[in-house]
Amino acid sequence: MRIGNKKPHGAAMKPALKSIMLGFAFGLLVLPIGLFIGLQVFPPLANLLLFPGLIFSHLSGIIFGYATSIQVVYFFIANGVGWAAVFFAVSRGRQWWHAKKSAKRK
Repeated sequence: MRIGNKKPHGAAMKPALKSIMLGFAFGLLVLPIGLFIGLQVFPPLANLLLFPGLIFSHLSGIIFGYATSIQVVYFFIANGVGWAAVFFAVSRGRQWWHAKKSAKRK
């Protein structure tokens, strides 16, 4: 219930920020899943879940299996940032699509 000009408790954050935060969290969570489950059960799933880390590995020339501890942290961050970019792009695409559809109706 809204009273005056105050936002209700627990007001939703901006969709762009929300999609970036969800994407980063998703990227951090899927790294262990992709490494331990994906590589043993279904390797194409691991490639899909780890694609930002694989791109970072290719660009930096560091093989993931030979990475030091700090480089593994960089892989985690790269994976989170990569998935955040994917979630942000999908969110923006959905907003554009809905705006386009609503403009046609008028």
